[in-house]
Amino acid sequence: MIRRLRLARDDSGFTLVELIVYSILLILVIGIAGGIFINLLRGQQDVLDYSDANESGQLAFKQLERDLRNAAIVVTDNSGKLLVLDTRVATSADDDVWVCVGYFLDTAGETLRRVASADGSGTTAVALAKSSDAEVETASASWTARYEGFQAVPGQRAFGVTDNKYTYPTIPGIPVALAMDTGNGHEPIEFAKTISLRPQDHSNGSCV
Repeated sequence: MIRRLRLARDDSGFTLVELIVYSILLILVIGIAGGIFINLLRGQQDVLDYSDANESGQLAFKQLERDLRNAAIVVTDNSGKLLVLDTRVATSADDDVWVCVGYFLDTAGETLRRVASADGSGTTAVALAKSSDAEVETASASWTARYEGFQAVPGQRAFGVTDNKYTYPTIPGIPVALAMDTGNGHEPIEFAKTISLRPQDHSNGSCV
């Protein structure tokens, strides 16, 4: 009878050392699992941020590319941050409407701004082609079309090779080098290409 009681007492539970070891192991397992889960969430957020930035950048770049391809006269100014276009668009009433379009890259605010006239009579973008950087910055602040997160590709001009006025077919294309910030400290998405100008029948030339 005494022997049975001793055996039962020996198997009655965990020792303090065993409980400490098990607790440490449990904490380690939870920590590893939690770290993996957090990394998965971060990876998913990075993918979403990249996807959103790429989609926003593509939409803005396609608009700029369409304006530039249909331009008859192009002016690049302000160290490549300003682009002024005499370009053609199609409307429901007419497929040959000339409009003035201006783009300005605010490098400090990482914003690409756009302005367009209802017709070829000109806009504030016309005068900006002869203005200083500070004047362009102030005037373009009121432009309603804004694409956030843009900057110039490091070491490159946003628009053109030099500040100049171009007409087709004097120059076949205009280099554009823009980058979209993806957030979270990752490398920006670059949208860099030389956009070829299409042959145009005419232009009133009132924009530039």
